[in-house]
Amino acid sequence: MKRGMKVVMVMTICTLSILSGCSQTQKASSNLVQEKGKAASYVWKEALPKDMGMDEVILNQMDSAVESKHTRTYSVLIVRNGHIVFEKYYHNKTRNTPTGVFSVTKSVLSALTGIAIEKGYVKNVDQKISDFLPQVFSDVTDSRKKEITIKQALSMTGGLESVDNTIGVWFQSPDWNMNTINKPLRNEPGSKFEYNTGLPHLLSGVLTKATGMSTEQFANKYLFGPLDITNYEWSQDPQGITSGGTRLSLTPRDMAKLGYLYLHEGEWEGQPIVSKKWVQASIHKQVEVDANTDYGYLFWLPDVKDKNGKKVFAFEANGYGGQYIRVIPEWNLVVVMTSNPDSSANSSPEELMRTYIYPSIKS
Repeated sequence: MKRGMKVVMVMTICTLSILSGCSQTQKASSNLVQEKGKAASYVWKEALPKDMGMDEVILNQMDSAVESKHTRTYSVLIVRNGHIVFEKYYHNKTRNTPTGVFSVTKSVLSALTGIAIEKGYVKNVDQKISDFLPQVFSDVTDSRKKEITIKQALSMTGGLESVDNTIGVWFQSPDWNMNTINKPLRNEPGSKFEYNTGLPHLLSGVLTKATGMSTEQFANKYLFGPLDITNYEWSQDPQGITSGGTRLSLTPRDMAKLGYLYLHEGEWEGQPIVSKKWVQASIHKQVEVDANTDYGYLFWLPDVKDKNGKKVFAFEANGYGGQYIRVIPEWNLVVVMTSNPDSSANSSPEELMRTYIYPSIKS
């Protein structure tokens, strides 16, 4: 397992209130701070909930609910109008603790695929995966598998039987990508959504072949580096291909950076990191999952309603066991939650959002 475990230096000392989980407002005009001889570090601006149009009393009630009821929860972090307004950690976790984010990894792969296309490493989403990874398809007898495209992997419409049905066997297999592609076709490629962790791992193989870098190296150069994401862990498959569908660990603050990047259509501190066109394609419907949920390019489009029952556009990166980056552009809101995936205790990030976070927005 490769590790990127440099600890991010905290440039400001924030006084956290036990009741509010919030900090004093920072007065700095820029979020980038640079010490002599060191690369620039990103420091989040912080504010009281009331200064960003949120009800502190309701957020305090959420804190109590986490302590008493939603006991699997590791962290809750809320960014409103570019400021952290609520940040609490539980079970001895801290802002510097990377947590396994499971399938949030897939959304990172989506961003990296878009960057690879923008920079010319990959032509477009209609290219066939088999063109990049012919060795993976060497034993394929069903020619339709060789027609599976990058777009179909991004939208979970590859048609293959999902490796998630036997995920433990997949992890133990000697070649994850060959295991994925040797599953039988259940649907015509491009015709139907079927969630499959193997598909974004194929994309990691594509990125490795197309760029001449590991997916992790590519991320450090074009995504993690610009966002000052250094405190993470990311494992590989037996071939040394960076895990594309899971097994990335991030801190909640770095998860919030990814959400904030997409809230601002791929721009970070005024610099384009992911193209606006790619962001829009990724966070809008590519395929229907069910009556209430659509799917973009490795991003979920959940059903969110305001207090009057009106549907509000939202998108999210979502990982097994309660790992969330939910973005609601209309409210200028990014919500990050992490949880213990192995605990049998109660936890419902969705309930916390509906019961406390959404109602806390007053203006």
